[in-house]
Amino acid sequence: MAAAATMSSDASLAGLGLGLAAWLLVGKGGPTGGRVLVGLVAAPFILAPLAVLFGVQTGVWGKLHQWVPASWDARLDIWAFAADKIQAHPIRGWGLDASRTFGLAIPLHTHNAQLQLWLELGAVGAALAGVFFCWLAYGLSRLSVERRGEAAMGAGALVTFLTIGGLSFGVWQEWWLALGALTVIACEMARRGVQRDYVEELALVD
Repeated sequence: MAAAATMSSDASLAGLGLGLAAWLLVGKGGPTGGRVLVGLVAAPFILAPLAVLFGVQTGVWGKLHQWVPASWDARLDIWAFAADKIQAHPIRGWGLDASRTFGLAIPLHTHNAQLQLWLELGAVGAALAGVFFCWLAYGLSRLSVERRGEAAMGAGALVTFLTIGGLSFGVWQEWWLALGALTVIACEMARRGVQRDYVEELALVD
């Protein structure tokens, strides 16, 4: 958190904050909190373009432009442009990595994973990605029945990854995908380590 604050990374701070909220949700709520987490993970993959278009049409976007700093002002322009273009090909999208073809309107990528998936791969691609992350969240919900601490840790990591990806990085950046994979591996190693310690403790008791 100190590094994120020092570097003025709003996305990282948001990721840490929402990750902490997810950790508390599953840690305190157990399976019920895990089921809520599944819905929260699914919502952006389903609603991202509609939410942006609704914000633009109702004037909320214009008010946000007056309040936010320059970096977020640029994001609002990118998101509004991307949401508008999604309407042209809502099912199949514009094609893989098409975000790079819109010039200055979208510099490199949309700075929002869900909108990028909708723009490039359409509803089909966004749905497949959403199902994958919901599957991870559902697995954490099941894990929380017996291993609530480990499930809460995974929930925090998952939401932090999705939040930062939803505000900053491109979907196809190799190092970002690698970081996600390493996070899954680290959580699994931690889970197995705790499980091994628990088994060893039982053996000592016997």
